[in-house]
Amino acid sequence: MPDARHKVPASQLMKGLSTAAVNYTHSDRSFSPFWSNIGLTFGANCGIDQVHFHYNRQTVTTAGDAFGLAEPASHRQASVLSVKDEALSVAFFATDAFVIEANKAVTLGILSDALFRKVRDETDGSGIQFIHTMMKNIDPRDPDPEVPVLLSVRALNGAIVDGRLIPDGDGVARAAFHFDLLTIDKDHAKRTLLDAPNSIEEAELRAERWLEEALNGLELYPESDYEAEVLGRAVLTLLFNTVAAPGLLEGRLASFPSRGGYPTHFLWDALFHMLALEHMQPKLAEDALLILSDTIRPDGLMAHFVCATWVRPDASQPPLFGWAAERLVKQTGNVDLAKEVLSAIKLNTQWWLSQRMTSTGLIACFDPYETGWDDTPRLDDGPIVATDMNSYLLMQMRSAARLAKFAGMSEEAQHLDAQADEFAALMVEVLFDETSGRFHDLRIETGEKIDMLSPAVFLPLLGDVPLGLEAQKEMVTKYLFDEQRLFGHIPFPSVAYDDPAYDQKQMWRGPMWLPISWLLLELLEKLGFDKELSECEKRLYEIVLKDGDLYEYFDSQTGGGLGYPQQGWTAAIFIRLHLILAGQATL
Repeated sequence: MPDARHKVPASQLMKGLSTAAVNYTHSDRSFSPFWSNIGLTFGANCGIDQVHFHYNRQTVTTAGDAFGLAEPASHRQASVLSVKDEALSVAFFATDAFVIEANKAVTLGILSDALFRKVRDETDGSGIQFIHTMMKNIDPRDPDPEVPVLLSVRALNGAIVDGRLIPDGDGVARAAFHFDLLTIDKDHAKRTLLDAPNSIEEAELRAERWLEEALNGLELYPESDYEAEVLGRAVLTLLFNTVAAPGLLEGRLASFPSRGGYPTHFLWDALFHMLALEHMQPKLAEDALLILSDTIRPDGLMAHFVCATWVRPDASQPPLFGWAAERLVKQTGNVDLAKEVLSAIKLNTQWWLSQRMTSTGLIACFDPYETGWDDTPRLDDGPIVATDMNSYLLMQMRSAARLAKFAGMSEEAQHLDAQADEFAALMVEVLFDETSGRFHDLRIETGEKIDMLSPAVFLPLLGDVPLGLEAQKEMVTKYLFDEQRLFGHIPFPSVAYDDPAYDQKQMWRGPMWLPISWLLLELLEKLGFDKELSECEKRLYEIVLKDGDLYEYFDSQTGGGLGYPQQGWTAAIFIRLHLILAGQATL
């Protein structure tokens, strides 16, 4: 167990990341501090290769050589604060604003990029050039084929002539750039650029202050240089995936699963991000939660995801809002927050009970995307009464009752408890099988219980269903701890190893996912399986640590990462597990 001598500020770990560790070469790994909507990547040549607009569900990317020199990069050094080369260096100094410094003329390829339809140029007395454009959207679901983008440029040293930044008499070319998306505010852009730093070093100091404020004193406990690197990358992932987005997300900090692959605020991803965000700047976890209640539909639907100008309207995601909200309220002790989220929890619970109700009294699942298990074989043969979805809803009901009690609403708490008790009893009546001694998904069309074994069938136990403790523990011992089915070298596959549908690499048909594994850890703690809990915490942590790239999910035979790298919930759970193993946090 790490001791005090190993304690390191998270900011120090991040600033110690090497060029290879930050790896700003792909949209999933773009250089994107200060909660920026844009990210920068760097190729073989000196300068910025591409600008990525992490916006409205699908990242839009410029062509190559956006800001650059026609020569290879020679001694590039990248960090969380800047990217430097002998001839050209870059550093952000504010949200969506960066400064470039070079000793040669820089070609501003972005000014002629076909991605933008130029509307007009203007220059005011401050010497700032404002380039008004419309940028093409690439997602056909977006209601707008184009989005307004204002590129503002201020030459600090030298001049911008014919699409090039020309050095001054001392051989210095320096300019500041600012991007506005959707909500165009020329005055804000002007203020930002007039406050631009006069050097890369000054920009780095501003970035360092931003970093310290964001991390809010977070300390980590690495036992090796390699572990320090992976932890630093995990923190970087969460911070660079957090965005001060416009439109529906404006005023809060959205928590994206992946700035390249999933650049928007997903419901259940954001709730798992909170496991680590709770240990950073308080606004981060609170905003991750409250974006969902801010944008709740009048009838109670929480959207699958929320973009700047649209939401996915035809499906939701697992109703874990109450689970996450209760944890945050417990941490903060904020009675006003409890009352605020309770209203949203009750409204959302009623949406599920009205919009997805079945004749069994439990809710249906028609769309696998709504479960979060996008391609799960559990729905291959049609809609089901899903053990996990009903469990999440029961957990949300229990959270609502406890929050009401915390807020001093005793009568309301009793009513909510009674509602949860009734629902829990139905879950046992409909989904529990006495012969097998476990819960099963139910095929709606036929009413048959499905034999497929997955982690989902254990989740009812998190909701205090009326089943004896010994029966619960026997179920876990017999099925969850079976090394041939769910508890192998890589534990908790999304489908049992021996199931005909099992595929170790195919998303929700076999790989291990940390969010579901986290819920199973909570279950082991609840039932008193202390030895197995400790073992699983270490094994899961070591799987992510060994792979190192914080992938979306993991091969359940080899532990290799799959899906998108630098995934938010993987980074968050990895950090939280680290803090638990270091004795600095609990489940």
